[in-house]
Amino acid sequence: MFNITPIVRNLLILNVVIFLLQDLSPFIVNWFALHPVMGPEFRPHQFVTYMFLHGGFGHLFSNMLGLFFFGPLLEQHVLGTKRFIIFYFVKRF
Repeated sequence: MFNITPIVRNLLILNVVIFLLQDLSPFIVNWFALHPVMGPEFRPHQFVTYMFLHGGFGHLFSNMLGLFFFGPLLEQHVLGTKRFIIFYFVKRF
């Protein structure tokens, strides 16, 4: 029924796994969250990792629902795999 692509499937899994991990340890949230660039807790990887944190189940659900429905369409018919991955990471800035 749904033709979910491997990239979208992996992004869905990654988001859900990190959401579950952030409930287990506040360290995960602190390590992944985007802190001020000049602050003592800033790390360069946070430019990417912050986008996998979610504020609650509703936030995660709505984002993943959008990714589930629109991600495969964008990847397969509009952008292609490489441009879709770039779009996924760049659109958040």
